Amino acid sequence: MEREPVRFFMIELERLLDEARQSIVKLIGGDPASLGFVPNSTIGVASILHSLNLKPGDEIVVNSHEYMSAINELSRLEKTRGIKVHLATVPFPIAGPDEAYEAVMKHVSATTKLVIVSHITSPTALIMPIERIVESCGSLGVLTLIDGAHAPGQIQLDVEAIGASYYVGNFHKWVSSPRGAGFIYTHDKTIEPLALSSRAHYDRNDRDAFRCLFDYVGTNDYSAVLSVAESIAFHEDLVPGGFPAIMEQNHALVLRGREVVCQALNTEPAAPDSMIACMASFVLCEAGAGQDDAEYEDSLQDALVREYGVQVPVMQIQSPPARFLRISAHLYNSIEQYEYLARALGELIK
Repeated sequence: MEREPVRFFMIELERLLDEARQSIVKLIGGDPASLGFVPNSTIGVASILHSLNLKPGDEIVVNSHEYMSAINELSRLEKTRGIKVHLATVPFPIAGPDEAYEAVMKHVSATTKLVIVSHITSPTALIMPIERIVESCGSLGVLTLIDGAHAPGQIQLDVEAIGASYYVGNFHKWVSSPRGAGFIYTHDKTIEPLALSSRAHYDRNDRDAFRCLFDYVGTNDYSAVLSVAESIAFHEDLVPGGFPAIMEQNHALVLRGREVVCQALNTEPAAPDSMIACMASFVLCEAGAGQDDAEYEDSLQDALVREYGVQVPVMQIQSPPARFLRISAHLYNSIEQYEYLARALGELIK
């Protein structure tokens, strides 16, 4: 790109991105032609919402465990376009996926335009029953947007089989690609990126507009998404059995880590094993505590970093009001690290 940028952007980029698509769908499934690239899931969600031509009174359902960028974008659209947002309260701790399904679907009707739900929730680390939600919404003619920011590389994934209207995801999390590599998967080719490039007005016979628009949004640095294939290949060669074996190993480790941390907090697991992939969250107390003057938005996270050199997110949701700590497990983690965290929590909580 730096050696000859004009040739790279005008001639080589589309070919390289198509090669990347072929490698990526081996991990996430689906049709390469339905894959559009974005810097991250946040921009993917916003691109879809701003392409839907939402009108005053259009109803959208989101739930209380969603990543705040989606909720914030919906709040902006409430003000600018007059849409109506329904917030479903998903319980936590949670007994099983039925509770999540019922909490979301209680707010869905034939007048609902769109339902947004994470594949794996960010604050609470729950695998949501997205297949059931997508199927039920489809029977009502309701569009579905699945935020899979944490899914690729953490769980087995087939975006086509899920059947959602729109699926977005990241590769910089569990596939360990450079940051700046996200995607939209959809058969709705009216979806456009937030910014249109200087080539957006071209009418081409050799390539559909969807790929043209998402492949080039100006002289951006596309090396992150072009590195995803190498990230996938690296993981496949790292452990015998590739990604399926990595997922199994990470899942087993996070369950062991969860047990250790639960003992330190004197609490029970907040969700069944079937709703856990490679992350787990713990309820600390009701929302509101720990946020005053915190560098990391929570004083407990500040103390863990400052005094113990441990970086784990401490987050809050408002419905139900609760404060969470979340652990993750990847190949570079060990059970000793969770034991160290448990000791740190015990000392800080005392």
